[in-house]
Amino acid sequence: MTAKDDIVFYDGGVFPFSPENFDTALCIEVLEHAQDPEYLLREIARTLCGGGALILSVPWSARRHHLPFDFHRFTRERLAALLSDAGFDQVEIHERGDDIAVIANKLLVVTMRLAKAVSLKNFLIHIPLAFIFGCLSFFMLLAAHISMAFGLGSAEDPLGYFCTARKAPL
Repeated sequence: MTAKDDIVFYDGGVFPFSPENFDTALCIEVLEHAQDPEYLLREIARTLCGGGALILSVPWSARRHHLPFDFHRFTRERLAALLSDAGFDQVEIHERGDDIAVIANKLLVVTMRLAKAVSLKNFLIHIPLAFIFGCLSFFMLLAAHISMAFGLGSAEDPLGYFCTARKAPL
């Protein structure tokens, strides 16, 4: 048996697993890429044993990524409804980061983009800006960690959400 024999590829249709086959499902930063997230969650629920755990995370304030397959951003309320409709209970949803962490993240993204100067003209403009944004990023990252440690920021604009849920017993 090679290391790849236990990898099962999923084409987005029916999961290639029998019902009640798993105790836990891990779905990290995937749901936003599903064209039909309701279907994906129902398939996860179908393959979980009764009382099985789902661990899920999704971005909220994130750049578009893995284009052209970045379809959704979910609010706390939409996640709760999706999970309930798919047959999950004991749903817990926690914000990842706060508004200050989002600002720090955006500054880091801009800094990295500016640091990738491709021509001399861009280099002369981008590198000084990258330095300025880099310094701002450092201080905002420090502020973000302080705000999260002491609950100072707003949870209404998080970086994303982390969820746990259980498949409701039949």
